Amino acid sequence: MTFIVQRLSAPYITLVGSVVSWGEVTGAGGYSVYVRIGGTQVSRVELGSDARSFDLAGLGLNADNYIVTVVALGVTGQSLNSLASNWVLFGISAGDFSISFADFVDMAPDIPIIGPTINFTGVGAHLTVTNPGQYDPGSIRWLFQGTQITGTMVSGIHGQTLTLGPLIHGNLFGVGTHFLTVEVSLNGVPYSRRIAFTVER
Repeated sequence: MTFIVQRLSAPYITLVGSVVSWGEVTGAGGYSVYVRIGGTQVSRVELGSDARSFDLAGLGLNADNYIVTVVALGVTGQSLNSLASNWVLFGISAGDFSISFADFVDMAPDIPIIGPTINFTGVGAHLTVTNPGQYDPGSIRWLFQGTQITGTMVSGIHGQTLTLGPLIHGNLFGVGTHFLTVEVSLNGVPYSRRIAFTVER
């Protein structure tokens, strides 16, 4: 009798903020997340069979453009690794900054989070708050000088990225330190933190 070991189906991945996600691959024994610059691998993370997402912010990557793929891992003697998934582009600018919903629970109140230094002659910055999934429902709201920034109220498990340019509410950021307030609601409980960022030109 001949046994045929079959290759697993390739996962399909999506990227929201810094969180890469995929659906279950039937029969997978785990998943590997590959991060590359061009053809050079810079990181590989192996996850269990129940993993459906991974937050790239935890890798401590430098500012650059990265290609991310995921491979479903086969079980020895039963199945072969899948081909690589579709790829997504994960870009980090020099001013990018990311925190997790979990940080709000663990930190003492009223302590500012020190954010990025931004030079607006470049691309500005992306400020990301991610939700690892255990806080659902959750919501995020960004405020500057007590006024909500339009279009940043969201709900869901992935989070929100605020693209910060040189203008906010029509006013130009001056050189120096500014504060943004980010409010999150975790299972109906509100938390807020101030993010300090420095502008240079």
